[in-house]
Amino acid sequence: MATTKKQPLISVIIPVYNAESFLSTCLEYLIHQTYKNLEFVIVDDGSTDNSASVYKKYAKRDNRFKIVHQENSGPANARNKGLAMATGDYVHFHDSDDYVEQDYYEKIVNAITLSDADVICGEVVETGYMFPTFDRVHILCSLMDKIVVTRANLFNVVWRFVYNRAFLKKHKLKYPTNMFIGEDTQFMMRATYYAETIATAPGAKYHCISMPSSLGKNAAKIMRGRANGVNAEHAEYDRFMTDSGMRQAISEINQGILVARERFEFLRIPLFTRKQSHNRIQYFVCGLYVFRRYTRSA
Repeated sequence: MATTKKQPLISVIIPVYNAESFLSTCLEYLIHQTYKNLEFVIVDDGSTDNSASVYKKYAKRDNRFKIVHQENSGPANARNKGLAMATGDYVHFHDSDDYVEQDYYEKIVNAITLSDADVICGEVVETGYMFPTFDRVHILCSLMDKIVVTRANLFNVVWRFVYNRAFLKKHKLKYPTNMFIGEDTQFMMRATYYAETIATAPGAKYHCISMPSSLGKNAAKIMRGRANGVNAEHAEYDRFMTDSGMRQAISEINQGILVARERFEFLRIPLFTRKQSHNRIQYFVCGLYVFRRYTRSA
């Protein structure tokens, strides 16, 4: 007789710093998720506005909230603090100025059930960008597939992914605390490399609002006096990217994009910019690369 697999607990880690004006939208979508086995870990990174009154209101209504305070020290430290508090089987790092559609975690868990993957990649909606969408649950094993199908070479932000917490613990994956900008790229690239499998979650939509992040307003203060630490973090990350083969893999993928671009006269415009039209071209030529890769190996 078949047994029913236990529904995984997902810890949603939300760093908060002066998020009063948009936090309610974030939390409304979270508490009304169709998938209910969630815990919400709020890490207040020294807010000076009325953010606390917002999340405390929701915590009174919903016993799935955990709240912790710390002195303002940036998103890396806040996410690490949240990770230390999390008890879920999987964790998702969610920015306080964004929101997920109400069936987001239901679709994430569907991909988990079908794949048992270390990392799940959802979809993203953001004005001006063409993040990948997926037609089914793809289970990605090779390094090239993990990068190409998720477009990790183009879109390396951490909130696209949901991570198996035991996997993060096994590989001691945390955010580099000396960094205030780009710390999520380092985390995500390491996770992409170490994951035995990454699965895609079609239709699991995360909405990135792209508001000016209040978490970054103290960047100058945080960075002062930490130059040596930041340089050391970058040097160590450069070694990792080279030694792991990630840099070579990304170079080959980008070369494939350039080859495809050279074959089509109408693609002869600047490729790597933040404008919407150019991101459409990135998405298209990356698709051409995938086509070339699989037709050559078929």
